[in-house]
Amino acid sequence: MKGKAVIPLVLGLCIGLVAVKYAVDAVKSAQAAGGDKTTVQVVRASRDIGVGEELTAEKLDVVETTPNAFIPEGERISDIESVEGRVTSKAISRGSAVLLNMLALEGTSVGMPGRIPPGFRAVSVRIDEVTGVAYQINPEDWVDVIVVMDIKTGRGKSETIAEVILQHIQVVAVGRTIPGPPSEDSAQKKGKTAKSVTLMIQDDDVPKLHLAQTRGKLTLALRGDDAIINDEAAFARLGELLQSTTEPELEEEQAHTPASYGSESTQVAVVDEVEPDPPHSIVIYRGAPGANGIQIELITFENAWSRNVVDLSEGPISGASSLMGSKRNRGSSSNRGSTSRSERLDDSDLEG
Repeated sequence: MKGKAVIPLVLGLCIGLVAVKYAVDAVKSAQAAGGDKTTVQVVRASRDIGVGEELTAEKLDVVETTPNAFIPEGERISDIESVEGRVTSKAISRGSAVLLNMLALEGTSVGMPGRIPPGFRAVSVRIDEVTGVAYQINPEDWVDVIVVMDIKTGRGKSETIAEVILQHIQVVAVGRTIPGPPSEDSAQKKGKTAKSVTLMIQDDDVPKLHLAQTRGKLTLALRGDDAIINDEAAFARLGELLQSTTEPELEEEQAHTPASYGSESTQVAVVDEVEPDPPHSIVIYRGAPGANGIQIELITFENAWSRNVVDLSEGPISGASSLMGSKRNRGSSSNRGSTSRSERLDDSDLEG
């Protein structure tokens, strides 16, 4: 019985030894395969690098790593000398690999000028807590620009309007802060509020923005992720906000403007009747006593302030009585009680 019990133990021990050997061989094979795998050199940032900074040897270092999808072969940089002096177009965090798509074109200037694309300009505008969306605007956000200003109307009055003058404008800087990874310096300045923002606008819109900032007050409206631009810019007038602001104007113009009373189908035109000014007449004497005698001329104007002649009569002094009589009758019906100079003359005054 004891001999039969030892045999299974021996067989189990042999099988265990074989399994351990295979396991050790598998580990050695894996280690050998890993040792044969190639590595590549990659340039990485040794500190946080912001947008528009120049790359120097102090900001970079080289490490060895295995090729992977996060470092594409076409974007990989293997030596510092090849990128030294280039300017970044994106922020690079410390320890991240520096890729070619993170760099601006060769010859790009350091700082803000290198970030301005052709056909655009960087323009700063003043902001406060209200016009700057409670200081919630950050670099690389998108905003609309609204101006509030007073304009002259056609009736010699002024009116306050608000209108969107620029849409979907990118913010490139808030104060002196430009896009980049957080740093100790930026953390110290975080409590300070910026008094201006820098916008990237097309060069044709630069005069418009400067004029609006000079003549009115600018307000920024923060946009979401949409890039929709309305063909017709939105605007508002003060008269559209409060109904009471239009009442004096309506009362002033109701003499010439049709008004609606009661139902919509009833239209009543209100006309303010104004009595016209009466005609005005003057008498002119020409000549001197003698063979030809004195000539009298009666000129009637449309009113006392008009130069428009409505009637002209002239004749010798002998016919003055009939002439003045005809004018007196005519003036009594048309002048509505006004007395002209000709009506105060009689025949005795003319003959004398």
